Amino acid sequence: MASRIGHYVYLYLDPDTGAPLYVGKGQGQRILAHLVADGDCDKGRKMRAMRDAGKQPVLRFVRHGLSANEALLVEASLIDVIGLDKLLNKVAGHGSGARGSMSFEQLRASYVFEPISIADPVVMIRVSRTFRYDMSAEKLFEATCGTWKIGVRREQVRYALAVHEDVVHEVYDIESWQYGGTRRYRTRDLGGLDTSRWEFSGKPVAEGPVRDRYLHRNVSALFTKGSQNPIRYAIPKDAAPASIDGMRKTV
Repeated sequence: MASRIGHYVYLYLDPDTGAPLYVGKGQGQRILAHLVADGDCDKGRKMRAMRDAGKQPVLRFVRHGLSANEALLVEASLIDVIGLDKLLNKVAGHGSGARGSMSFEQLRASYVFEPISIADPVVMIRVSRTFRYDMSAEKLFEATCGTWKIGVRREQVRYALAVHEDVVHEVYDIESWQYGGTRRYRTRDLGGLDTSRWEFSGKPVAEGPVRDRYLHRNVSALFTKGSQNPIRYAIPKDAAPASIDGMRKTV
């Protein structure tokens, strides 16, 4: 059978609840490989616990007879629908960052060019390496707020724009700047305090004209073509100063 079914996508299901545990793809006997997982990770610990209890996951073929590319797409789609945070998978499926699950507004922003008009002192921060369209609000904030090699001009900005693929995906009101690693991250492991980098504390801007002005707008015209710097300032000469009441500088 293994030599005839081609590429396939499979599920490991919880034997007690039927809930999906793991999504995978492969050929031959790949579907059996995780049954003996024993590493120091979520999957290894779960498989070991089931074996100790005399149980094993239910194995389910979702699609078979696929090409390699078709298997990649089916696997990624399943992970997007189920949710990476509900699975033992460590990473999202192939192409999820660019073509994965997204809202109507996110899809529209990816295909309809709506240029941005900067009226406030802002810093644009590219978060492309960690971005996913279906990431939680907390993950997006922690991917945006730190930690960065950013100069003293940071103190002049009022808002931070989270940018992916030249589109603004969130607008944050900056409350303070502090050394990198000062705040406690719940969705990232930064490996401790890094006083050569900076992070900000803040919150998403509430619904209103500021949010409408920047959210889902295209910023490609403001970044130098080919630039690898994830940070870009935009501070209009007539913009209100960022040193508003309550702004703190933590050093």
